[in-house]
Amino acid sequence: MKDNLPDFFIVGAAKSGTTSLYHYLEQHPSVFLPKNKEPKYFVSKIVEFPQEGKGDELACELMIKDITKYKQLFHQKGQGQICGEASVDYLYYSEKVIQLIKNEVGDSKIIIILRDPVKRAFAAYNHLIRDVRETETFDTGLELESERIKNNYEFIWHYKRTSLYYKDVKNYLDSFKNVKIIIFEEFLKEPILVTKEVYKFLGIDENFTPQVDKIYNFTGTPKNITLQKLLKGSSKQIVRRILKVIFNENTRKLIRENMEKMNISRNKIKILPETEQSLSVYFKEDRLKIEKLLKIKLDYWT
Repeated sequence: MKDNLPDFFIVGAAKSGTTSLYHYLEQHPSVFLPKNKEPKYFVSKIVEFPQEGKGDELACELMIKDITKYKQLFHQKGQGQICGEASVDYLYYSEKVIQLIKNEVGDSKIIIILRDPVKRAFAAYNHLIRDVRETETFDTGLELESERIKNNYEFIWHYKRTSLYYKDVKNYLDSFKNVKIIIFEEFLKEPILVTKEVYKFLGIDENFTPQVDKIYNFTGTPKNITLQKLLKGSSKQIVRRILKVIFNENTRKLIRENMEKMNISRNKIKILPETEQSLSVYFKEDRLKIEKLLKIKLDYWT
């Protein structure tokens, strides 16, 4: 492994528990993870700018596009620690990202979390609702997907396409020696057990027990749109620049998390039964391919 570059990658899928796994790994004394969970460095080399979806400019703003800055993310790695990152669009862009990772980093360890594709797609929609980016119904968003892809919207808007896993998972299995596949529903049911399996996969002490009681990256409908825009918007906003002068990074993060938790209604939007059924049919062939590839049964997926 090259100096100051990741030993492992959590490559996706988006809205499948990657943030929780990131924080459970972060607790382990033998793991160093950068504060920027999703630097998206390798994606920055292949997507076209600007991306045109509402709020996509913030995702571009947070991307690390320079190799020197990317390496700096891992400078504080301690003696005997391994390091990694979790850019979930690396799965979606597997065909181009894989070669970039292999050229720059080598044969890293890869972690993939797969979730019921219907629920993942709907979770992505709710993510954009929470961030005051999506203004359409879920059904309209599905109808607009091809047009949005054509118009260069960020991958999070590609609700159906991002839930088609087979090709991308196979690409990683064919390209890397060490790939760990996690099923989200099993992770949700047994978070400590699954996290310890990941510790073992990474070659670190699997007897360490993480705290798993905190909910990360929750979704819901904002109660106050103006406040939510402030919380989820660009760090260049005047109010956020003032707060940056007054408070340190950890304090600002805690303030944002607590304010957002209070501002998010847990009365979530529900998917229409006919939409759920239609998507289940749409994803069936891909699910069967995944089952065959991984030699597992996913009967509990929609």
